[in-house]
Amino acid sequence: MSETQDLRRIQLKELELLKEFVRICDKYRIPYYLIGGTLIGAVRHKGFIPWDDDIDVAVEREDYEKLIGILDAELEHGFKAEHYSLTPGYTEYLMHITDPSEHITVAKVKNIESGIFIDILPIDGIPDGKIPFLLYKFNILKFRALAGLKNIDRIRDKKRSAAERLIIFIGRLIPIGRLLSLKKIRRETDRYVRRFRVSDHDKVGTIFGNYGFHEIVPKRMFGKGSKVIFEGCEFNAPELTHEYLTHMYGDYMTPPPENERKGHHIG
Repeated sequence: MSETQDLRRIQLKELELLKEFVRICDKYRIPYYLIGGTLIGAVRHKGFIPWDDDIDVAVEREDYEKLIGILDAELEHGFKAEHYSLTPGYTEYLMHITDPSEHITVAKVKNIESGIFIDILPIDGIPDGKIPFLLYKFNILKFRALAGLKNIDRIRDKKRSAAERLIIFIGRLIPIGRLLSLKKIRRETDRYVRRFRVSDHDKVGTIFGNYGFHEIVPKRMFGKGSKVIFEGCEFNAPELTHEYLTHMYGDYMTPPPENERKGHHIG
């Protein structure tokens, strides 16, 4: 099978996973939104970005936690929900919906084999005011640093800030991670972000996505949602789709140079 054919096989399996996720969201009246590159694909290509290999979808934190409790019982076709609270040995923070019968290599961490999956991201409220936000940012970075130290041997090589490079250097020099519990770090992270309900704040964000704090936007951008066509099917998107994508990517209608056209997850 050629690389192009293999990519398309993965995309179509991810589309099946998305449809199953949406079926469950509709059943329980849970609002969801296509985000990130998936949303660019819907707007620019009416489907996947041709070289992309992942699907990102977001729900508000309260609904995210509701889904953790119901997905495994509701999923059909042998699909599984993966989350640190459900899946032994699972090291990711974000919840996945996975087809465990289809194996791929995950590029965002080292030496990991996985079923084909889609990412489910929580939308969190963001505290108002400069000082509360700085404190919030400090705490989120602290949790990320602790999780990074625990997962130090699985971190991929990529461009990082000086602070991140320093933490990785120290973590590899001194095996601090052996003293840490990843599950406890994840639980403390969740306990902290639950304090900031979407309904109580004017800004929200999928801050555990690839772009971190850049994914913070005015809550009105998500709003009541709008509709987009993705691979011949209708899905939900942020209400202010153009504003959201412009904030995230700038000129999102112009594809990147060919040497930058690569997927996020699969290598």
